[in-house]
Amino acid sequence: MLTVNRYTYFCALWSLQWQTLYVEALYTIRHRLGGSRNPSAPSDDDLYVYAQNAFGVSASAHERLLAKACMEKVLTARKL
Repeated sequence: MLTVNRYTYFCALWSLQWQTLYVEALYTIRHRLGGSRNPSAPSDDDLYVYAQNAFGVSASAHERLLAKACMEKVLTARKL
């Protein structure tokens, strides 16, 4: 019988949740959800660098997760 170390399970689950949250942040930056294209606002590249540093993500992981965020469909509001 295979037993899973609870700590290992927790770390794997936390890592998955952290990556999901990071992809959501990148998606929000890419599509500027909740904001306008104000000329004085930071550029997308500046925001990507900020998020990467805040989450402590490596360059290779950032590129992989950014590609994943870019593949997500844009959500649009529908009239009810």
